[in-house]
Amino acid sequence: MNEEDLVVDTLEQQEDTDTDIQDENVDELKERLAKAEELAKNYKIRAEKAEKNHKKEVVQAPQASTELPLTTDAIALLRAGVPEEDESVVLKYAKGLGVTVKEALQDDVVKEILKRNAEERKSNSAAHTGDTRRGTAKVSDEQLLLNASKGDLPDSDEEMKRLIALKRTRNN
Repeated sequence: MNEEDLVVDTLEQQEDTDTDIQDENVDELKERLAKAEELAKNYKIRAEKAEKNHKKEVVQAPQASTELPLTTDAIALLRAGVPEEDESVVLKYAKGLGVTVKEALQDDVVKEILKRNAEERKSNSAAHTGDTRRGTAKVSDEQLLLNASKGDLPDSDEEMKRLIALKRTRNN
């Protein structure tokens, strides 16, 4: 073999190696692309499932709160004098036992619950009789002078100014 053939063989081998590397890179890229597409598809499926579940939760929530008692139940609650705050307790108890509201109101457990809740409301209303602030009474001029002579000076600047003015007028 001559030198030219050797150079040509070497160049051909390099071209074959470059082609193999390019083929490997293409295959790797195809695999990575396939994985990325699969991940994107999985994420899309998860997002759709989450949206469906969220829509179900939103639709189901208002249904539970809009339950109104039957007319006979409402009449039984009114006749028994059950406060609005306790109506849900009685309705849940009746529903849980599978009895009417009228029968639930005759149950000792319900009576005790209603009694306890009424006592709590009564004690809460007694404890919070009002938020009115009591103002301080204005001290008369004579009382202000008398207190000052005993060494009890006023706390507020306003009363201190009054005391000074009173002393000035008395001394003149």
